[in-house]
Amino acid sequence: QFARNRISTTSLEVVTLYAAAVDASARNRFEEARENALKAVEVDPKFGLGYMIAAVQSANLGRLDDRQKYLDLALQNLEGMTERERYLTRGYSYLATNDYQLCIKEFSEAVVRYQADVSGRNNLALCLSKVRKLREATQEMQEVVKILPNQPLFRDNLALYSNYSGDFQRGEQEALAVKGVDAYAMLARAFAQLGQGQLMQAAETYKKLGAIDKRGSSMAASGLGDIAILEGRFSDGIDILRRSVTDDLATGNVQSGTAKLAAIAHAEMSRGRQRAAIEASDEALRHSSDVSARFIAARTFAEAGEVAKARGLMKLLASDAYAEPRAYAKIVEGVLALKAGEARQAVALLREANELFDTWIGLFDLGRASLEAGLFAQADSAFDTCLNARRGEALSLFLDEEPTYAYLVPVHYYLGRAREGLKSSGYTDSYREYLRLRGNSADDRLAQDAR
Repeated sequence: QFARNRISTTSLEVVTLYAAAVDASARNRFEEARENALKAVEVDPKFGLGYMIAAVQSANLGRLDDRQKYLDLALQNLEGMTERERYLTRGYSYLATNDYQLCIKEFSEAVVRYQADVSGRNNLALCLSKVRKLREATQEMQEVVKILPNQPLFRDNLALYSNYSGDFQRGEQEALAVKGVDAYAMLARAFAQLGQGQLMQAAETYKKLGAIDKRGSSMAASGLGDIAILEGRFSDGIDILRRSVTDDLATGNVQSGTAKLAAIAHAEMSRGRQRAAIEASDEALRHSSDVSARFIAARTFAEAGEVAKARGLMKLLASDAYAEPRAYAKIVEGVLALKAGEARQAVALLREANELFDTWIGLFDLGRASLEAGLFAQADSAFDTCLNARRGEALSLFLDEEPTYAYLVPVHYYLGRAREGLKSSGYTDSYREYLRLRGNSADDRLAQDAR
């Protein structure tokens, strides 16, 4: 595959370093790939593709500031790139700024021009996943795996997209097909086990993941913390996550560190500790201004009654040029309306949000608003979709491999309330399922009402 591609350098040393970076990337050795790419641009400072690889690997390592720095340098060197390299660089720049429609367009054109370009197909699948076209993303990755069946990166992605689309058995099958010890294959397997209701097996897989290396340990902490919160063991989950936050931030893995702080805030809200949730969200914002960090913090502030803080972040999200952050602003506005007792206004706002950019969390909040507005059939539809047709998306709300499956559990409670409102027979089954998962919790806010 490498031999088929022309690259924009005349230096044999740069070619060697580039090949090493590509090989390391395909094997999920992100630090090694980044180091080789940076060595390449030291030799040839105009080698734009080297900066682009460094940007991608910085993002994989959670170093979002470095991603932007190297992406800017890649874009400054577009003129000297080959056509294929320009497609890759522009496409990735659209991905990094959440301009997913242009991302899909750019990589679609690249795939037409270079049909065997696995990088273009892999990135096209990633962009498709971001707009929740998960079946198309999975199909694109299947084509990549046909071309290069033994590269862990591509089979990992196929496993993950299969899980996100709700095909958990296929996700597990693809994860098990990855040869050798591979962190993302283990993560994909844990996700598949969660989707199939195998919580104990998923916890064991996360523990094995944690024994691989430092990054595996961080990923495992996210997963084990998520399972603890899912089961209503909020103190345990917070302790697991809190210990790992320090390590993440110390190693520059800002993305995982702030995602863990968001999970801590969610756990604190779930047990009614609003002040602690606000503090965790404030801490996350001190480390990251990423769209997902802003949105989760704003939503937490709205739930916790910190209206001014929620509105401040909402305005920032609403002023963005792209659909995803503007939809998140609408979700926050909808949650604020719901908390203010304006349920029908909340329904209207959340419908607008989901029409602008369709997300699992937007659908969940629409269900809650519909329930409070007495629109029980609409609430039932939203929760039923969250729980069944789109269950896989709850594994990682932003489809960024950060575990969030604990968000799924309250759907059982709210579905029970919707079906109780409809006077549907068997509505108590939803409450029983909620209690099966969280009935032993000492401080869950919803368990007593479910009983």
